[in-house]
Amino acid sequence: MEFLLIALILLFIPGLAIIYLLGFDRYRYLLSFSLSYAVFVFSLKAVDYFDKGSQYFTYTYFLIISILSLLAFIKFLRRTYPRGSHAEVRRYGYGAYSWLAPIFIIIFFILAYFFLVGAYVELPADIFQHMESIQEVARDISGSNSNGIPLQGNLGQNGKYWFYLYSFISSWGGLRLSASILAASIFNATVFLLGVYWFSQVVFREMNLSLKTLIFISIAAVFFTFFHFGVNIFSFIRYYALAPTILNFVLYFSVMAIAIDFFREKKWDIKYPVVAGFIFYASLHIHRQEALFAILMVFIMSFYLFVQKHASNFKLLWQGQARSIRIAPVKFLTDKVNISFLLSQTAMVSIFIYSYISIARHPVQQPKIIPLENILPFFKNLYILNPTYQFYYVVTLWGAVVILLFILNIKKFSNNAFLMAGMLSPFFTVFNPFFTDLFLRYSWSLTLWRMSFLVPLELVGAYLFVTAVQYIWTGSYLKKTYGLLIAILLISLLFPFKTTFIENKYSRLLTLKSVPAENSPEQWSDLLEYLNGIEGGKRIITDPVTGYMLTALTRHISSRAKFHRIWGGFIKFNYDDYSSNPFDRYRGYLFIINKRNGGMSETGRVARHWPEGILQIENYYYSEKLEDYISSNPDRFRLMWEKDKIRVYLLDVPKS
Repeated sequence: MEFLLIALILLFIPGLAIIYLLGFDRYRYLLSFSLSYAVFVFSLKAVDYFDKGSQYFTYTYFLIISILSLLAFIKFLRRTYPRGSHAEVRRYGYGAYSWLAPIFIIIFFILAYFFLVGAYVELPADIFQHMESIQEVARDISGSNSNGIPLQGNLGQNGKYWFYLYSFISSWGGLRLSASILAASIFNATVFLLGVYWFSQVVFREMNLSLKTLIFISIAAVFFTFFHFGVNIFSFIRYYALAPTILNFVLYFSVMAIAIDFFREKKWDIKYPVVAGFIFYASLHIHRQEALFAILMVFIMSFYLFVQKHASNFKLLWQGQARSIRIAPVKFLTDKVNISFLLSQTAMVSIFIYSYISIARHPVQQPKIIPLENILPFFKNLYILNPTYQFYYVVTLWGAVVILLFILNIKKFSNNAFLMAGMLSPFFTVFNPFFTDLFLRYSWSLTLWRMSFLVPLELVGAYLFVTAVQYIWTGSYLKKTYGLLIAILLISLLFPFKTTFIENKYSRLLTLKSVPAENSPEQWSDLLEYLNGIEGGKRIITDPVTGYMLTALTRHISSRAKFHRIWGGFIKFNYDDYSSNPFDRYRGYLFIINKRNGGMSETGRVARHWPEGILQIENYYYSEKLEDYISSNPDRFRLMWEKDKIRVYLLDVPKS
């Protein structure tokens, strides 16, 4: 609970103070979180810029929070109301506090879910890579505190800000890093899903909906985000619970909420775009992906709105009546849609030309990316994302049905620029060979699929579902039947099934379940307890899966490449010949032989993201010669701990 309380204070109080001081009356949830996170980012970045240590950061950061809180409190004390004014009690026929009910429902659901199911800690999932980064920055913070040296971690773009935040919160709460996993997962999932709720209200605000309908659509958006958003069988809120992306999505929502209303309304307060720029810059440093999402969506929205605005002129042009087109140059060049379109198109074309000339393209990895000539044979050396591979992993059969229903109901969405831009985004990004070419000059093809997250399937699905329920409730017999069919379809397709002709394989429900104990660190809890009792940090030699877990959940380090790969620094321990005493160079290291297997991985079998038998760890220790060498050299292998097929040795070199 300490983690939740500290995170709640640090990531909402500064932002609440700022929006109160600046008089913001919109997006209060989104901005309070986003601005608080931005304050943390820029405080840490300032300390890094001046080459100061973690103690200096702590003083500076809490001083900033104290000043903001004090100024907000002073303003609150000095507030005045015009004579005769009354606080607004009712809005749209509902009580002033009616908005609290859905918030409490969402929070209660998330808390109940996580306390029943627990955090997603299946080995060897990405969460251990994130915990490894957290352990790394925790060592940096500890070293800075002890020696007074500056922080050494990456604090540029795509920096380790989230990992520092997790480490600082755990440190200030006196918590072991591994003990905060569940609390951090709850906090991140709650903040993200509440962000979806409030962002949905902004997106659907202009569709002439009653407040009651708007609330139900927003709740449905949270529901479908919880049960569908993700990739392959991996639920986003589970698999990426400790990734920088999950909280950075809320910053993306904040920027887009401001952009949506910027395009939507004739008059606009300049302070909102300024704050959007501030938040965008912070998101660029936390995790570049969501900053790129914001750029792309503004680009596509401006394109769509420009075409929509000048549709009549395009029609005249198509009909050969160009002389009938009347455009006032001054009015054209002062319109924000036109300006946004011209600036974004000019910028995109300029970036493409520069990149094409100056930056080499990264290698293409098939089948993730396929040649466009597979579809259109006359194109050469152009590529798009494979629609049947990672794109489908994100969309799934459920998303394909939502897309079909969206097309059938497109008139209802035509005036909603965000939803239209999002649903069209694949044709501007992953299925656009020129964007793919540009992307490959700055990144690798294995991450192009992430642009599929731009498609707002869950929001569109929420609208379709609530509309279907309304048909069931108040419609004619035909509409009731149609609504019932759509509602059943949108719920049933969340579940996996297989028939003779159709298979719905990529359901997120598998990873929304609790993790079996034999597939989690609980299987090796005694080893973890022993190692966490050793003061300081030791270097470890062990198999890559055990090393992956131990580096993430203890202070000790096992050298490997990213995840559990046997290359890039992995220390070999199986040799054909031990006569050269290959372990002598590792004096003081811990050598851990772990022959206690975990369970077979259903996730691995279905998703094929790792082998089904990845936790059959004893297979890594295939050398009988190793056992003979250890038993014949007790002076080199000092047994420190042993239990149920696990041995921990301290490596030593005998005195001559």
